[in-house]
Amino acid sequence: MINTLYLIRGLPGSGKSTYAKNLLNSITSPTILLEADMYHYINNIYNFDPSRLADAHDWCRTNTNIFLNNGYNVIVANTFVSHVEIDPYIEIANNLKIPYKIFKCTGEFKSIHNVPEHIIENMKKRWQPIDGEDCIIYK
Repeated sequence: MINTLYLIRGLPGSGKSTYAKNLLNSITSPTILLEADMYHYINNIYNFDPSRLADAHDWCRTNTNIFLNNGYNVIVANTFVSHVEIDPYIEIANNLKIPYKIFKCTGEFKSIHNVPEHIIENMKKRWQPIDGEDCIIYK
């Protein structure tokens, strides 16, 4: 069986992490869930440092590539507001000649990381649709 890259996108509080965990539990072959936010956990405490955001995304892309190269399915849940943010993952899949699927979550819940409303509004303004994505609506 060929491995697959699953990309889950949406604004903070849209249900990305919940959908990703449900997807992870539904796949029977070796699968890992990665989120750039994981980089900000130290001793199980979320310690977001905006100056390390680029490092967090580099960590996520690097680990995506490593796990895909080792035969795992990889689920990546990040905001992926623009093509610039998601295209490097699509490039990884294309370079490895593996399929990828994109899911957009559109729920409206409270952000688990307390992202300020003005940041979310800015993300909404920058949001770019992606052809072929499946829409997941949580209520």
